[in-house]
Amino acid sequence: MNSKGHALSRDALIRTLTAYSGITTEDGTGTTTLVDSNLIGRNDFISEKTILIMSGDAKDEDKGATDFDESDGKITLQGTGFSAQIKAGTIYRVLNISSIEIDVANIDTKIGTAADNADLGTLFGRHRRAYLGTHTHALVVVHDASSLDADLDTALRDWLLDIGMVVTVCDPADVAGNLEVSAFDLIVVSASCVDGDKDNLANLRTAEVPVICHSAEIAVSTVFNMGATAATKAVQTQIEITDNTPMWLIAQALANLTVTASATIYTIATAGTNVDEFGQEANGTNLLTLLKLPQGEQDDGTPTYAPFFDRYFIGVGDFTNMNTAFKSILEELVMHAIMEKRFAEGLISVKRVYEEQIPDTDFSLAAIDTTLDADPPSADAENSVVDIDQKVNKSFALRSLWVNITSFGDGATMTFQLWVLLNGVVTSVDSVVISSTGIQNLMDIFGLQEVHADGIWITAIVDVGSTGACSGTYRYAEAKK
Repeated sequence: MNSKGHALSRDALIRTLTAYSGITTEDGTGTTTLVDSNLIGRNDFISEKTILIMSGDAKDEDKGATDFDESDGKITLQGTGFSAQIKAGTIYRVLNISSIEIDVANIDTKIGTAADNADLGTLFGRHRRAYLGTHTHALVVVHDASSLDADLDTALRDWLLDIGMVVTVCDPADVAGNLEVSAFDLIVVSASCVDGDKDNLANLRTAEVPVICHSAEIAVSTVFNMGATAATKAVQTQIEITDNTPMWLIAQALANLTVTASATIYTIATAGTNVDEFGQEANGTNLLTLLKLPQGEQDDGTPTYAPFFDRYFIGVGDFTNMNTAFKSILEELVMHAIMEKRFAEGLISVKRVYEEQIPDTDFSLAAIDTTLDADPPSADAENSVVDIDQKVNKSFALRSLWVNITSFGDGATMTFQLWVLLNGVVTSVDSVVISSTGIQNLMDIFGLQEVHADGIWITAIVDVGSTGACSGTYRYAEAKK
């Protein structure tokens, strides 16, 4: 038996899909609008629907409606509109299907482009953030953290924030002080740093983290000077940018580079005191000095300083005037350096977990007195039981504490105080008086199994005299923030 089913004719299909039929009441503007005064005051049931022209010069053409103005009945069409002006008296229909062009445009907006960084509304933007990794920490070293140079410091910091990093800004003195530089994923030295900062930045030579240096003077004196004497410079490789594409640069950075001879490219050996002498801004045609120091090699091959990660010198430090093309190149280099560090940490290990301190820390205090001359972290050594100082980008967990109290001196008690950081201020959060000698643990004293904080200190004082004594051991763990 033959089937009675049959396909709808085109006219029948159009009638089925039609939400509205109308006739334009005046000429549209160019080819991108049509006007029907009968739509004045109607709700917007038209935007993103398909408009099909049934008569006139654009007969049988269809376009998506991007906008509807109920005040005058004007419909605005997607893109360049129809092939001809929609004049008064043109029959048209609004179809209950979305326009392919509008659907594609919406998809394109959601996907974004490969250049999207900060726009997390796009798939590319989210991918860029995922590619850089969660909680990527960059340390930006500037000449003076209290007075940032707008072009060299502030613009550099803001650019790193824009590409999705957590940024800490510090002085060279901080690097030389109580700052664990190897806790960061990347160190960037601003072009504001000068030759006088070199002594405080000496440990960048051995920091187990990639370093990108924009300061010519620091590159010469510290980052690229890995030899035993000031005159010894590390082996350098130099790239001449002939193709301003990110993937070209990464291919070069991963390859065995050779020095490119060119009178227009400056090298470390010929550098003066002005950062401009090290290179020119990349504007699509100019050349740029980009030097790579592979894993701290020296001229004579002696590995006096041999950091695992590469060091880079970039001859452009002015981020305010740096053009988009070069920023794109530099971003890929930054990503490469971060991924190099991440994969070096091990594919199996989880990045932000606590790592245990082994072996334990032992202490023996034989002259505990009655007062603290200063609060932690500057508390008296003779009173400091636990001393875990704050470090940028680190968090700590005091896992265990065992104390053997052997003497109260001339007195009858020993008071233990627990100090942690509260809103960035070292604060005493508990104080417990012990009146019997013998062994106590963290739970006995403070009723805590563990203490978690960005800095942890425990001090002890006696009530009378200055001959109190205790000894013991503690263990802690640390994690990168």
